[in-house]
Amino acid sequence: MEIEDEKSTKNLIREAINEELLKAINSSDQEQYMQHLSTALLYRISLRLSDEINAKELNNLICAYNKLKGQKVGMVAQKDINLCRKNFGFFTFLGMLQVFHIKLNLKRADGSRNYLWLLFSSINRLVFERAHSQWWNIPPRCAKTTLGFIFHVAFALGNNPRAKFIYITHQRDLVREKMNELHIVLESPFYRQVFPNVKIVGRRSTRVIRTKEGGFVNGFSISEHVTGTGAGDNSIDFGEGCKYGGCIILDNLHDDSSAFSRASLLSSCQKFECITSRRNTADTPFLVIGHRISIHDIFGYLEKKSERQFEKIIIPAVLEDGTSIDEDRLPIQELKIKEKAEPYVYQSQYMQDPPEPKWRIFNEKYFKKIDFAYKTIGDKNLVAFIDLNSGSTKTLDRTAVGVFQPFFMKSDFAYEPKRCGVWVDLLAAKLDPATVEHDIHEFLRKYEHRLHAIVVEEHGIGFKVIADLRTLLPNTLILGSRRTRSKMEVFQSCSQFVEQGHIFLEKAEQNFHYLIFDEFEKIHTETEFTDDIADVLSEFIIWWCERNRLGIACPEEMYNSCGVEERRLREIMNTNDWEKIFDAIESDNSLSEHNVIDKIKEKLQDTSIVYKLWEMDNFNINYKFTMQHMYSSSKKSLLDMSAVHVYPKILRALLDKGANNENALDSYMGTTYINFDRPNTFYTPLSDSRKEVTELLITHEIKLKASEAKKPKFSTRDIFGDRIK
Repeated sequence: MEIEDEKSTKNLIREAINEELLKAINSSDQEQYMQHLSTALLYRISLRLSDEINAKELNNLICAYNKLKGQKVGMVAQKDINLCRKNFGFFTFLGMLQVFHIKLNLKRADGSRNYLWLLFSSINRLVFERAHSQWWNIPPRCAKTTLGFIFHVAFALGNNPRAKFIYITHQRDLVREKMNELHIVLESPFYRQVFPNVKIVGRRSTRVIRTKEGGFVNGFSISEHVTGTGAGDNSIDFGEGCKYGGCIILDNLHDDSSAFSRASLLSSCQKFECITSRRNTADTPFLVIGHRISIHDIFGYLEKKSERQFEKIIIPAVLEDGTSIDEDRLPIQELKIKEKAEPYVYQSQYMQDPPEPKWRIFNEKYFKKIDFAYKTIGDKNLVAFIDLNSGSTKTLDRTAVGVFQPFFMKSDFAYEPKRCGVWVDLLAAKLDPATVEHDIHEFLRKYEHRLHAIVVEEHGIGFKVIADLRTLLPNTLILGSRRTRSKMEVFQSCSQFVEQGHIFLEKAEQNFHYLIFDEFEKIHTETEFTDDIADVLSEFIIWWCERNRLGIACPEEMYNSCGVEERRLREIMNTNDWEKIFDAIESDNSLSEHNVIDKIKEKLQDTSIVYKLWEMDNFNINYKFTMQHMYSSSKKSLLDMSAVHVYPKILRALLDKGANNENALDSYMGTTYINFDRPNTFYTPLSDSRKEVTELLITHEIKLKASEAKKPKFSTRDIFGDRIK
């Protein structure tokens, strides 16, 4: 009984010690501080020296000692604490000084306020005034993540511990780093002085931080499954009303190395679309932080397609007066060097104004004017890439700009380049593991006499394929490539014959520069749809001229004379673009078979690349244009588009003009999607326009097949209940 009483007394003394130490730490008055510290030391002396100091007591003693010595923990006056709780700028300035020992420079050389004050004001409005979503375009190394994520979240949790945040960036390692820095701020003595009521619960994690009141900060990379459930919901406080409930923070959503990879940029934008589509309330704000890297990045996407309202903060590295926004972080001399060495990077990442990629398009006949200094490897001039791990549709666009960069060479006997890349997309799910190598061998048999090498991914079934192909093709070099984060890894397997000059490879590690020759082999086993750029590459050659690493001079007369470099080039037109053109033509009362092509040509003048490609085919009425909807595309003729999108006047004029009606009816009847803004075939079966289109197509098909006594596959009875007489 006496032993239990002794333990109980010691526990009471320990609690008293910790209580006095905490009072000493939080005290702003020097006299009170010394009084509480002395009391704690007296309590400690009352215990036997043999008693161990527990972790909590030891931590409080260290904090009290550091405060006494003036190390790490500075004395923050009560008036400063009050100001920190109400003003984000003061909280950040003092927090950077106290926690990271960094003094922020808040003034320019002329003594005026710098860009940081604008960021301070934006966060204050976001926290206290429930402002709209924001995006920040700020150059690298300008503390945008430190302010926009670390101190913003810490400040918001201090004012409302129930706030909920989602933090998303492009790389998991970066998430860990920034979440760890947030931990440092939340666990610092400075933060405990300013916001003593915020209690972090659970074990220390770089994935999620939780507060005792139910608030949290979840960190994700863009490649992970992101759930935003509850993030940003306003918390109800009956004493003070509705408080700021947090937001979703998108920080540097793209890796700088993906600036010229449209597939990678589009993937990140799709992820943003998925996150926003799952939100049930428009009250959840977004804070999008980063610098521009391309016209197709997340900021370009938000500018064109997002329905949310964003407050935009766009700050270039060099201001209108020619000075740097921050001479400490971005000296003007360093910026001038960057502008000269990497103009595209400077214009995009530092000036926040990414230019259109410059490129030229020309026909095959001009190749004889270029001297390609490549060596020959005889008749074997093909390299096959076998991709066995396709989970979804992949297109030549991804082949060109992503995993498989194009190879190219030329023969000593002619000035015309030859194809030297066969891309094979074999879906693993559609292959029989027992016969996969024989299927590949059968597919490549027509190329066998030209195959110099085959590259297979060393992944899953790929190991078996490599071993079996070496038996089936003993005279062909079989190589394996391993998957890594680097898109150039696949070419390391080919280095032995690239270095020998058998195939000259232009690498694109940071910049997107390549040549593709016409008739580049493209093989799809899953779908007939190809991406926008694939249709250009299948017939013509694109020359990306920002920086040609090959050093090959492209003769000026090879360029188009229509000023395409100065005009906005568009490789593809989406559904809405075509509908605007067709709407204008359909409403023209003078439309007839004699002028329908001229009217379409006139409307396409502004889309120079589409117009130019059509011109190269002599404005063929049956030319297959590329139409894109969302993230898929298909090739359709003018007749197909006018039928599918229900333009009876244009359809009649094209039919009278002699347009090929071979697939128009099938395409029209098989359409399950037209456009969100236009009714679907199966939803409005009694539409007069649709009835007219159907009658035109069926009547025309009957005329075409009358000599063969064939009947069309569809009739108006199938849709409207009455047959054409």
